[in-house]
Amino acid sequence: MARAWLLNDLEAAAWGVDAVAEADCLVLQAGEREPEGNQSVVAAGTGFGEAGRVWVDGGYRPFASEGGHADFAAADELDWTFQRWLRASHGHLSWDRIVSGPGIVAIHAFLRAQRGVATPAALAEAMTSGDPAAAIAEAASRDGTRFARRHWTAFSAISVPRRATTPSSSWRRGGSSSPAASRRRSCRG
Repeated sequence: MARAWLLNDLEAAAWGVDAVAEADCLVLQAGEREPEGNQSVVAAGTGFGEAGRVWVDGGYRPFASEGGHADFAAADELDWTFQRWLRASHGHLSWDRIVSGPGIVAIHAFLRAQRGVATPAALAEAMTSGDPAAAIAEAASRDGTRFARRHWTAFSAISVPRRATTPSSSWRRGGSSSPAASRRRSCRG
């Protein structure tokens, strides 16, 4: 009988990082990469996946993580307000609930409620006729959609930077990525 291994999806992605061509990468934040520094691999989709890569014996060794299940840690007034708002309907508030497609939709609803602003008609139609998170991301990438771009800025400020960084570099893949990053599947920064 042949042997088989089961892998966490993000650990599998971490094993494949070295196969990604430089031309297929997009730098999200410029900086100096530490040659043997720790690396993170993150993916926002239906939830928030995390894995890591640590330098061992001359190469990177991937490892799985369930870090998306960690509690969301509010850092400023916007975060605290969002946390109270989302906890009222969901109870436990993890990064999985925020850095994901459903998180994009939740942040959109939160900002609408906070600012007393209606969703633009074209965006509301796109959200009801397809994937609401994809509609928001698509609207944010088009010219003339200030509402969605403001939403995307808030999503990025609330969720991504504090959770998805390590001393050396981060890899992001698939799922609910930013409008710019969604054009490439894997990114190095």
